[in-house]
Amino acid sequence: IARALVKRASLLLLDEPLVNLDYKLREELRAELRDLFARQRTTVVYATTEPLEALIMGGQVIVMDEGRVLQTGPTVQVYHRPGSLRVAAVYSDPPMNTLAVTVADGVARGRSGFAIPLTGHLTALPAGQHMLGIRANHLSIEREHEGELVVDATVELAEISGSETFIHVRNGDLHWVVQEEGVHEYALHAPIQVYLDPARLYAFDPDGRLEAVPVHVSGRG
Repeated sequence: IARALVKRASLLLLDEPLVNLDYKLREELRAELRDLFARQRTTVVYATTEPLEALIMGGQVIVMDEGRVLQTGPTVQVYHRPGSLRVAAVYSDPPMNTLAVTVADGVARGRSGFAIPLTGHLTALPAGQHMLGIRANHLSIEREHEGELVVDATVELAEISGSETFIHVRNGDLHWVVQEEGVHEYALHAPIQVYLDPARLYAFDPDGRLEAVPVHVSGRG
């Protein structure tokens, strides 16, 4: 990389350049490379399997899956407005949590009986089958805001990754991952309550196309 930049190369192709480095060094070099590239006139094509790395690098993103281009555009915009359920899964780590629901009489109901009253950006959803999605970091174990819904579930696994804990929970057909800051321990099969803010939900039609965007990103182009 250094040799290419010193020579002011017009094009730099990088295939997961940080993959073999330890976690802390990867974290530092992501930010350093982003700032370094911003000061150059070199066109950089940076291939990565990590959504966070793509977000840190910024610029434009091409989301690919199984050799097919799914969506292109400004990196942050594509993250906030995934055009399909598949993009939402690929361009999110862990993948976006989903729940198949049937909409009727202003309520979305899952097969396990979980019901979500449709308000705000979800009120325009037509009756029928839909898929709702929410990212792991938008779920919580403690109530944060008024109006949040509670989901009773059981713990299937608690993964500690660096300074975060990923809690895998289940309730019937609902299999979700909750991302919590800090290191926490949860007993397997222990009952747990997960809090959900309906304003954070995405909605997709039966073919997986984006239908509704959460309130907090609806004005982002």
